[in-house]
Amino acid sequence: MLKDKKYFHQFINICLIVLLSSLILIPGENFWKFAHNFIWGFFGSCTYLIFCIVFILDINNKNKKKYYKTHLILIFIEIILFCSIAYLFEYKSFENFDKYVNKIAYSYELGIVKKSCGVFGILLGDFLVWAFGLTAAIITNILLLITGFIYIYIINLNFSKIKSFFYKLVNLKNHKRLIYKNFSVNPDKFLIQRFQNNKYILLSIGIDYGADKSKTCFICVGITKYFKEVHVLEENLISEIQSPKELYEKFIDFYSYVYRKYQTINFCFADYGALGQVLTKGLQEKLKSKNINLNVEKCSKGRIISRINLVNRLIYEKRFKVNSNCKELISALCDASWNKKYPNKRLDNGTTNIDVIDAMEYALYNFADKLDEN
Repeated sequence: MLKDKKYFHQFINICLIVLLSSLILIPGENFWKFAHNFIWGFFGSCTYLIFCIVFILDINNKNKKKYYKTHLILIFIEIILFCSIAYLFEYKSFENFDKYVNKIAYSYELGIVKKSCGVFGILLGDFLVWAFGLTAAIITNILLLITGFIYIYIINLNFSKIKSFFYKLVNLKNHKRLIYKNFSVNPDKFLIQRFQNNKYILLSIGIDYGADKSKTCFICVGITKYFKEVHVLEENLISEIQSPKELYEKFIDFYSYVYRKYQTINFCFADYGALGQVLTKGLQEKLKSKNINLNVEKCSKGRIISRINLVNRLIYEKRFKVNSNCKELISALCDASWNKKYPNKRLDNGTTNIDVIDAMEYALYNFADKLDEN
């Protein structure tokens, strides 16, 4: 079970919670006692919040570890704000000190015996009083506490929805020109990490040959039973190819990887431009020489707008999924835009990797009629 990263991450969380809880509750001796006193001296009576908040967040955390560091930072800030507000409410009892260092030391000693707000409370509280005055400092501190709790709630429960809202707000102008709007606003909704081979009735590879500065792209898609869904399974982008022979070797490597992983590949469709015809013929001969039973066919291009409409329809109907490892395709789908000068024409000026989208479309467009039936 520990081999699974998810469970390993949870196991580490539990160990940290147990360690922190022990340091807080058990005085101990030697270095343990120093660490125990250090925590209490700096956080004071708010020390209990350390393991309480961590424990609560760990139970309610419904996101993946990419938000873990953000959680820890927010927890730390919230605890210090609690220390500060506790200090501000008893501010007058700390006024009679000639030297500020003595005030800090006194707070540290009281914190160890659980009778003060700790050093952090004094440092932040005095800064707020210096900046705003006592009454305004209390109000500011309370507002910061509330803001922190709201933000923690957003990250733990509704992060994707809030993220989508702000994405639309900040990118409102560009959003109107985006081609795959439903995908670009919240791509996480369309990503999957695990695939079951028995789901697919066919696997198809699309090839877009690179020209000039373009990259050659291989994309493998899987279509589920009854042509219900399209899953983009694998991608491979190649640049700086020196010869057709090198291109063929790269494709065979990609084919072999996909075949080992999914046990079958049924179709392969390639771009059939002037360059494509020559490369495809050479690729077919290379596959035969390696005893690979795969026919590289000419892709059904259709009109670009028709291919775009097909993908958008699949996205809208939630029948389109992408392997989270296909970073290039995900980025391209998020950024692909309409050309401002030519309506219904995709912008292809090098700012977005259109080649990887083309390869994906080549892999699935031959099955457009059957996909439309659902």
